[in-house]
Amino acid sequence: MLKIYSTLFEVLGPQGWWPHPTRFGKIVGALLAPAVKWGNVVRAIDNLEKAGIDNFPALRELDVKLLEEYIRPTIYYRKKAQALKAMANKEELLEIKGSLLLREEFLSLPNVGRETADSLLLYAWDYPIMVVDAYTKRILYRLGYLPQEKIDYDLVQQLIESKLPKDLSTYQEYHALLVRLGELYCKKSPLCEDCPLNKDCQKIHLKLVEG
Repeated sequence: MLKIYSTLFEVLGPQGWWPHPTRFGKIVGALLAPAVKWGNVVRAIDNLEKAGIDNFPALRELDVKLLEEYIRPTIYYRKKAQALKAMANKEELLEIKGSLLLREEFLSLPNVGRETADSLLLYAWDYPIMVVDAYTKRILYRLGYLPQEKIDYDLVQQLIESKLPKDLSTYQEYHALLVRLGELYCKKSPLCEDCPLNKDCQKIHLKLVEG
């Protein structure tokens, strides 16, 4: 697992996640990001900021229908508007230090799953926990670490964390690098020839290409 990290970091370089300068933007981004290309998340955040919605008190007062329009570039924008509103109404969470108890608070919010909760913890609350997404499962399956691509979130998270030092910057960078690898190479139809990990999963890739 460390070899994967070292290779990706050497080839792809530091990703600088979470890619927004303010904590408000990081939190909003984490809530909007699932199943959405980051460019669309940026458009939604830009819409909010241009309207002067760059803090939680302003978000709390914003009409939900107008909020939906601002974040329309993201998929499931109505459900995500509910999550944003719920977070704005729990602003006291901003003062709590990151912990697994805080994770339970996030999971109690509407339309917030484990990936979103862990993204919030990792990037906005600086708590070392590994985020697992579809790219993570796909890459580790093709590398031979997982018996199948569709596997329980917690099992994948435990596997990765058991192989890495519990270090905040490593977790933040590792997740970002896996996402980047998935976007560039490890797509549904993989671009194996140019992938920086092709030597480590060549047999897996050949099976995918041939079968």
